Amino acid sequence: MQISIEVTGIDTVSAYLAGMERRAKNLVPAWQLIEQILISETADNFKTETTPEGSPWQALSPQYKASKRKRESVGANRILVLDDIMRNSTDANLFPSRMEFGVTDDKAPWHQFGAGNVPARPFLGVNAEINTAIIDIIADYLTDETF
Repeated sequence: MQISIEVTGIDTVSAYLAGMERRAKNLVPAWQLIEQILISETADNFKTETTPEGSPWQALSPQYKASKRKRESVGANRILVLDDIMRNSTDANLFPSRMEFGVTDDKAPWHQFGAGNVPARPFLGVNAEINTAIIDIIADYLTDETF
């Protein structure tokens, strides 16, 4: 008595894996979608005045809030919005194997991390939900020939 095992479809599997390898060498199409998510999430953090994880930013001091009102700025009553420059300065650099996302406004690190009497009010970052979305986009890109 004998059992025979035959493997079929190796060519199909090999072609599929070759396609994944080819796409893995240039993730820019996936980065472009991820960039849009990060832009949207950062804008939402400014709108809701919260960290990427959803914690509220520290309120403005009464003195600073009063000085903002005197300037009649766009964001007189908003945290981190004086003239919309920081909120509108998101930028990304996309490379085949990585991406960089950030804000070009020079004041951003002071507010993201805090400095001196400026409290940290993080607006850039990736929470668990966005992390999952990023992983899903990359997985879809690697496995979907029509992406």
